[in-house]
Amino acid sequence: VLALPGCATINVPSNYSLTPKGDKGLVVLSLTHTLSTVIVDYRQKEGETQVDGAFMTGTIQDPMDWDHPKGRLVVAELPAGKYELYQWRSEGFNVTYTSKIFSIPFTVVAGKATYIGNFFVNIDESTSRYRLEVTDKSDRDLPLLIRRYPNIKENGVVKDISKVFR
Repeated sequence: VLALPGCATINVPSNYSLTPKGDKGLVVLSLTHTLSTVIVDYRQKEGETQVDGAFMTGTIQDPMDWDHPKGRLVVAELPAGKYELYQWRSEGFNVTYTSKIFSIPFTVVAGKATYIGNFFVNIDESTSRYRLEVTDKSDRDLPLLIRRYPNIKENGVVKDISKVFR
């Protein structure tokens, strides 16, 4: 098994086009949180070549899209297959926060953009307790996706929003 850490391009160029006969697709999600930045780890759950990496907010190339709560739209190209988000981490006020391992499954479909929802991390810094929510914010996120990536059409987007996570 070969591991390819961090091989996703985040975010893809604005002139990106989906290739119907290719072996790759896009994963689309929004990350929102109450700290300065959040990094969410993902990994492929099948296949001979394992793909893993991370999505994050607050990069120099991809600034925040929203201020309350802070966050941004993430668009990454990945090989088609089954994946999971499994951990998040962040730093704030000289404290590193790391979640317990969880599983939020999603499937990348070749030639399609797969919207997996809004991933929201809310931390009470006085207790270091956190709440993790996955919700459908497609009414906000998909118009932004289509404005930012004019070659991606609404009929090229599928939803795969997990209701199974801890």
